[in-house]
Amino acid sequence: MDTNAKVIAKRRTADNKPILLWSDGDITNGRVGQLISAKVPMPAAWLALDEVCLYDLSEAKALVRTARNAVKQKRSAPLVYLRNKMAGRSLKNTSRKWADQEWR
Repeated sequence: MDTNAKVIAKRRTADNKPILLWSDGDITNGRVGQLISAKVPMPAAWLALDEVCLYDLSEAKALVRTARNAVKQKRSAPLVYLRNKMAGRSLKNTSRKWADQEWR
């Protein structure tokens, strides 16, 4: 963690544990707490922080990892990707034609 880093966002998990986003991209559990993830790109960090209230602290690392992948792979709908992956749903890249046939 950068010594000049400042806290730019605070959230709480579902089990009421503090989660902090620092200006250098680190995400921690509390002010001097445990590092959850380092150098997270800001779009992924904000995505994870917006959703962290739905998850327990034990799920925070998986949430941040999934948020990174969501921003990297699914730029058009990262929130949908994040929620589906965290719910354990399998996401396959399917064509529109295949999807239309599936529902008939």
